[in-house]
Amino acid sequence: MKRILGALAMGIVAMGLATCGGEDPEPVLKELTHKYWDAVLEQRMDEAYAMLSAGSRAGVSPQEFAESMTFISLEGEEADGLKQAFAEKARLTILGIDIKKKEATVVVILLVPALATLQSSLDAQLASGELQVEDTLAWMAGEMIAAIEENRLPTQELRLKMTWILEGKTWGFAFGQG
Repeated sequence: MKRILGALAMGIVAMGLATCGGEDPEPVLKELTHKYWDAVLEQRMDEAYAMLSAGSRAGVSPQEFAESMTFISLEGEEADGLKQAFAEKARLTILGIDIKKKEATVVVILLVPALATLQSSLDAQLASGELQVEDTLAWMAGEMIAAIEENRLPTQELRLKMTWILEGKTWGFAFGQG
């Protein structure tokens, strides 16, 4: 009888350990990775910065982070539409997740419109003097938006390794590592 009760007690303890903290972190990491890139691409840099690990936040200011993670350097009203079109066309694919205790590596491919290709062409058109444009930034942003929406741009593939660190019960992105 003692053996049966002992085995039953061990089974209950084992079940408790499996449910307490035994949750598969992979779905959480997938969701966090998507949320991080959505925030970056949609220029919600405060939200993306808050997802960094404590060590990363200690090493980079919110302003430095935002400047390093900006895909489009144009500013102003014209740039808002361009940033939105860019974010809508960007695609994230998670290739794999490797979890080792309190650290995980998430390998991703980020496909984004290759704006640099078009930028060179637009700069050349302006430099040729063939075009008379009143507002250069508005014209460039409009041309880029049209090219994105009409799928006239090639995509640029960024392969990235993201390191996530478990801090207590939450994962933080180790910015600058990976």
